[in-house]
Amino acid sequence: MKTVVLLSALIAVAAVGAPAQEEFRVTQTVTLPRTVYVGDRAELRVGIRAAESLSLSEPDSLPRSSHAEFHDVRLSPRGGEYELRLVLTPYQPGTLTLPPIELGEVVVRELSLHVSSVLESGESEPSPPHGQAALPYTRVMLGGLAALLLGVPIAMLGLARWGRGRLERLLSGYRRRKPYRRFLKALRGLENRIDELDARSFYIELLQELRRYFSHKLDRDLMAATSSEVGSYLRQVVPNLDDRETVVDLFRTGDLVKFAAQHSRLGERREHIEELRRILDRIERTARREAEKGNGKSGEEELRRVGA
Repeated sequence: MKTVVLLSALIAVAAVGAPAQEEFRVTQTVTLPRTVYVGDRAELRVGIRAAESLSLSEPDSLPRSSHAEFHDVRLSPRGGEYELRLVLTPYQPGTLTLPPIELGEVVVRELSLHVSSVLESGESEPSPPHGQAALPYTRVMLGGLAALLLGVPIAMLGLARWGRGRLERLLSGYRRRKPYRRFLKALRGLENRIDELDARSFYIELLQELRRYFSHKLDRDLMAATSSEVGSYLRQVVPNLDDRETVVDLFRTGDLVKFAAQHSRLGERREHIEELRRILDRIERTARREAEKGNGKSGEEELRRVGA
């Protein structure tokens, strides 16, 4: 009698629970992305249609599984249905069966997710190691480096042969123009102090600097030479006759001021400075042209010797 009563009770409970499970069903299942690999974060979207009498709600806690990690579970109504979204990361390839998901009065069971392996199908062992991959443009860079290593010594050798002569010419021109630069500096100093100097002091300094300049140009000491002696040497460095006569007249005027107390106006002294600037500029330009001609002839002779 007791057995009959117990069996009747179990049948009654089953009859009550069965309609609750039959009043909802899974309408569709979508996996994002379509192909899920081990370690990828995936999203499973499940459509659920349930009777109005059933109350569905999100679970209080995330499901637990030894083969996956759940990150989020959301349930939201979609028209006359519900959409369940499960965000998880699987850690085992193959078909992964998810644990039951409790949604209030409904428990969703037997949801599954196919997880692909990063290894190719049927491949049981790792592939053998490949050779070291070359960086992009490696050959171009190596070729450029080789060309640079070979080209730099050759270029430096050619530059040294070409630059040595050019450097010598530059140094020679610098040394040649050094007396001229010194004289121009002295002229600027005299011009700045011309209001402070009397005529005699002015011509003493001016003629002294002029003697020093011609001494360097002629490679002869003219510091103690008379004005006439200086004038006899000028034709070697002053090719223009008018310029030579102007310089000689300047020496004579200076001697008269120094030794005969001849008066000299301030404007006359300024004119002498400007005349000397123009004359020495012409002297230097003529000397530079002669030097360039000499270098050109030397270069031609060198080429003829190389050709021979």
